[in-house]
Amino acid sequence: PEHQQLIYIPVVGMQMTLPKVYERMTYFGCGPEENYTDRHSGTKVGRYETTVTDNFFPYMEPSETGNRTGVRWIALTDETGFGLMAAAQETMEFSALHYTAEELDQAVHPYELQAEADTTLRLNAIQLGVGGDDGWTRLVTHEQYRPHAPVYRYGFILGAITSDDDATALARSWQTSVAAK
Repeated sequence: PEHQQLIYIPVVGMQMTLPKVYERMTYFGCGPEENYTDRHSGTKVGRYETTVTDNFFPYMEPSETGNRTGVRWIALTDETGFGLMAAAQETMEFSALHYTAEELDQAVHPYELQAEADTTLRLNAIQLGVGGDDGWTRLVTHEQYRPHAPVYRYGFILGAITSDDDATALARSWQTSVAAK
């Protein structure tokens, strides 16, 4: 049998599952719309708020959606403002959806997707660009937007956040405490 050799890694990062109650999504990074390493020049760095539900876009054929680049911090909270925050040591990418990447990849139409009871949070160093800028091929991601470095390093700090916290100040304090060590 022929084996295809993977010439680049599609994503370098980690994924975790959180309870669906952490629906509010606030972040400091490129936005407000989804963006990718090859689709972010029209975005502005700022503080944005939305929901995990609204972070999903029902493309005609389900595919990658909801990513953000240049992210300094992301907080997923419940209605009271309690939740989980991740602060990047430099910057990172993230997505938060009620679907896994596998579910998006396997569905042919949006109606086939069933929202999960949980939230899938992905915190990535880098992800493959979306490509498709020529309109007639499924995926042609330009070389400079394909992860292919031999080593990737990124870091983030996870911690609790409450409605009393200023997320930007909290992220800075976490980063300062790590840098001091």
